[in-house]
Amino acid sequence: SADTANAVKGLGTLKGSIDGIGSTVAKVAGLIGSAFALRDVINTTQQWAASLDNLHDTLGLSGDAAAKWNYQARIVGITADDVATAFGQLTNKIGNSLPAIMKGEDDFTKWGISVFDASRSLLGADAILEQVREKVEALGPGLGARQLEMDLFGRAGGRLHDFLALSNEEIERMNEDLKALGLPTNVAELEAMNRESNRLGVIFDAIKIKLATALLPLLLAAGRGLVLVAGAVKVLADAMSGPLATLKEWIDRLI
Repeated sequence: SADTANAVKGLGTLKGSIDGIGSTVAKVAGLIGSAFALRDVINTTQQWAASLDNLHDTLGLSGDAAAKWNYQARIVGITADDVATAFGQLTNKIGNSLPAIMKGEDDFTKWGISVFDASRSLLGADAILEQVREKVEALGPGLGARQLEMDLFGRAGGRLHDFLALSNEEIERMNEDLKALGLPTNVAELEAMNRESNRLGVIFDAIKIKLATALLPLLLAAGRGLVLVAGAVKVLADAMSGPLATLKEWIDRLI
């Protein structure tokens, strides 16, 4: 009939509208997914920059030196934070041991590690690390090397063993690998890039907030609709339970 045809036509139009909305939502979702995948790349870059900045600020390393230390730390399974923390404790130990150092009665003298140059200025972290590595290599595996690490770096020294035990050949190979990777090492540029990345992070957060603001009313409406449908189904089931039981009983009699 004409009514049936019009109903079918109306349903077709409604289906087309729903399909159109679904297609638009899918496109938007794809775009948002790509944006947040890009955020993971940015976060990785930020972590690299933060590691170099930490070593630069804490130990006064150049960008190139910080990159080498960070790369070596990553290869042996620790982080730049672990290295910075350990050397921070070493620096504190030097400051607290000055009277003993002047008398030659300190742990640095005990292990043959010079922490001051001829003019009594504190040596750089690079120079101290080179000496410590030489001593660890000379001691070899065992309690002696572990005791040195604990004496100089405190409890943090335990995590540093594999980093300190790297041979010159291993370090040279890692330096070549790092150079081949071409990772950025300019600390000032990385800091500036980090700030821009942080701004982008705020933009991503704004996108999520806008999405939540737009979707929440729709989700609430859908939830209410489901509750109403569930309620209607229950009412219908309760209403039909009596007649259906009677019908079943009548069928059972016939059988």
